Amino acid sequence: MYNTIPELTPETIARFWNNVEIKGANDCWNWKSTCNYGRFRINSKCYYAHRIALATIGLKSDVLMVLHDPLKCNNPRCVNPNHLRLGTSLQNGRDKITVGNLQGSKNSQATLLESDIPIIRLLANTMSNVKIAKLFNIGPCAISQIKRHITWKHVIGVATDAEVAEFLRTGTSVPFVLDFQI
Repeated sequence: MYNTIPELTPETIARFWNNVEIKGANDCWNWKSTCNYGRFRINSKCYYAHRIALATIGLKSDVLMVLHDPLKCNNPRCVNPNHLRLGTSLQNGRDKITVGNLQGSKNSQATLLESDIPIIRLLANTMSNVKIAKLFNIGPCAISQIKRHITWKHVIGVATDAEVAEFLRTGTSVPFVLDFQI
């Protein structure tokens, strides 16, 4: 069960869309946060940005999930109503199978490579998320999710000290063999 979204005033709708990088109708419209799955406050209550995006076009549900259309995008930060739909947990599971080939660097929204992930996980032992994020030009929330194996969980392993040193010296990942979960 989700929080019931109140009636949206024109001011609330304008405030919502000011937090979104709006592009073409078929492009991803990213929530302007460094974390996936943005949140938006209305009257001191927090709502998922995806739910508000659909509510701005009249689609609301306290029961159904908001899903990304797997044929249009697989970008958690996208709140383009053209890429979203209401659906069930079962449909969400099926969508995950459909877009399974879009994980990691195969995803068009990815800014990292599989070879970056072991380096990030090793650096996480001695550096803050903010410092690592600056090295890779991504947000600190993304670093936290990588460290905790929430994202990029298909990449197993940690880089060696030599590989990290090479990255810090050159700014590019060292290609090495990675094990992938099946």
